[in-house]
Amino acid sequence: MCLPNFLSSLLETYFFTTHKKQELELRIETQKQTLAARDDSIKKLMEMLQNKGIGSKMMEEERIEYERMRTRNIELETRQRHIDSILEIKEKELLKVSAPVL
Repeated sequence: MCLPNFLSSLLETYFFTTHKKQELELRIETQKQTLAARDDSIKKLMEMLQNKGIGSKMMEEERIEYERMRTRNIELETRQRHIDSILEIKEKELLKVSAPVL
C-alpha cells in the first residue's frame, strides 16, 4: 500500500472515529437527561404512592426501568472510552506518518 493511500485511509478512519465519538457523546448526554428526568419522575411517584399507600409493584417496575437505563448509560460511556482510545491511537499513527523524515 503506498503512503498516500495509507494516509487517506488513516484520515478516513480518524474522521469516522471522531464522528462516532461525537454521536456517542450526544447519546450519552441524552441518556443522562432522560435518566435525570426519570429519576425525578420516580421520586415524585414514590412520594405519591407512599402518601396514598398504593402497592410497590409500580415502584418496582419503575426501579427496573431506571436500572436498565442506568446500565445502558454505563455501556455507552464504556463504548465512548473505547472509541476515544482508538481515536488517540489513530491520531498518534497519523502524527508518525506525517512527521518529516530526517
